[in-house]
Amino acid sequence: ITINYGEAADRYAVSLFDMEGRMVYDNQDDVIANQTVQHQLSSKLASGIYLLRITGQNSQFSTRLFIP
Repeated sequence: ITINYGEAADRYAVSLFDMEGRMVYDNQDDVIANQTVQHQLSSKLASGIYLLRITGQNSQFSTRLFIP
């Protein structure tokens, strides 16, 4: 997956959970404004739906992610 962090420079935790709530990926990104970071996930994970959570010091974003 590719994450563009926009204008907010911060340290972000990138976590991926399977549908049973188990954390299957966890990483920290120290980013500057408008930085894009690539995470290689699909080769490590089984096909299915996952919950992607990105948490910064003052923000949090969650979405469902489908791995084919």
